[in-house]
Amino acid sequence: MKKGANFFSTLYRTRWLLVVFIASIAVISVLLMRLEGLKSTNPFIVGPQAYPSGNILFFSDDCSHCAKVDAFIDDHEAEKHLSFTRMSIFHNQGNLNVLMEKANTCELDSSQIGVPFFWDDEKKQCIVGYVDIISFLQERLKTAP
Repeated sequence: MKKGANFFSTLYRTRWLLVVFIASIAVISVLLMRLEGLKSTNPFIVGPQAYPSGNILFFSDDCSHCAKVDAFIDDHEAEKHLSFTRMSIFHNQGNLNVLMEKANTCELDSSQIGVPFFWDDEKKQCIVGYVDIISFLQERLKTAP
């Protein structure tokens, strides 16, 4: 009987170690997923500190004014003639942080920050609102190659 009791005791200890091992793997997996969640979901953004240089158009997927800017860009094939990166702030904290950094550079009041928002890297200026962005793009397209 002693041999059988020893078997069950070993089995119990082994099962307990297996449970602890699986729980440890689960905790590590959750921590890694949370760490990955801190990184941007934009494939062009490697991490919060790395973002495109140059001109940036910030937008949101559910923004009707952003759609007007998109329509202008598409109708005038602006992306063929002008260099800029699109960054969605919709469910993307990393891109929103970049937007806020650019807005702070322009010393904008927080009530003036929204999308669409265009960062002109050459002049280090912020253009806010679809009317001003479309006007800016029209002027740039006149001098584009």
